[in-house]
Amino acid sequence: MWHDLLNLISKAIPYAYKFGFFVYLYFSPTHSSLLVITIFVIIDFITGVWKARRNKQDVTSKMMRVSIGKAVAYMIAILIAHLFELTFASALPFMRMVAFFIASAEIKSIYENLGEITGLDFWTFIKEKLAGINSNKNSN
Repeated sequence: MWHDLLNLISKAIPYAYKFGFFVYLYFSPTHSSLLVITIFVIIDFITGVWKARRNKQDVTSKMMRVSIGKAVAYMIAILIAHLFELTFASALPFMRMVAFFIASAEIKSIYENLGEITGLDFWTFIKEKLAGINSNKNSN
């Protein structure tokens, strides 16, 4: 009995490797987007914990579950957008658009967290800097 089971497993392993390699190649265009989104989620989580500690709020496991669930949902959305792009509309970059909107939401959240931590309004600061650059170009 054990011999038959080991024999079956030894025959299945090469097929499992081939399937894993196929999945890796099929989703390889998503790797950079998944990596960048993961980095943004980690930074958002760190700044969120930092903000909570600074405001003397408890850091709970629920907060961590929400971050993990959000990260998983983001990854699934990117993979589904990639599948949709390959299957139905290869001319439109759905995966990149989805990744862009996810990254935008994470960057906004990071800026909000940093704003509460430091007491600075980063959006106003950036807008004023850009307005200063434009006014310098117009005066020349």
